[in-house]
Amino acid sequence: RKAANVEYPALYADDAEARKDKAKFTFNCAQRGVANLMETYLQTTLFTLIGGLTLPRVAAGLCGAYCVGAIAFAVGYSSGEPLARYKSFGGAGVLVRVALLGSLITAGNTLFHVLTNTA
Repeated sequence: RKAANVEYPALYADDAEARKDKAKFTFNCAQRGVANLMETYLQTTLFTLIGGLTLPRVAAGLCGAYCVGAIAFAVGYSSGEPLARYKSFGGAGVLVRVALLGSLITAGNTLFHVLTNTA
């Protein structure tokens, strides 16, 4: 924020300024990386908690993979090159969330069978 000279309470530097100033553009990229994390962590946590009811080790492993991917995504994004967010493990977050959704569905299916006594 200081290097880009972006004052509070502005979340981002003005787009026109960011196009001219590399520091402001990099600041905007870093802010967007954090915003992406805030947009995805709640559903990932929910999927992990519910999926972990039936597949705790799988859910924990996938959540750990999500954390590594989120860090790689944020580091890549904050480099000032937006496409760098998908390098290394940063692009795997979507696949990890889909796998966590699968564990959520498995837990729902198990719960359905327990409640209907057809297990």
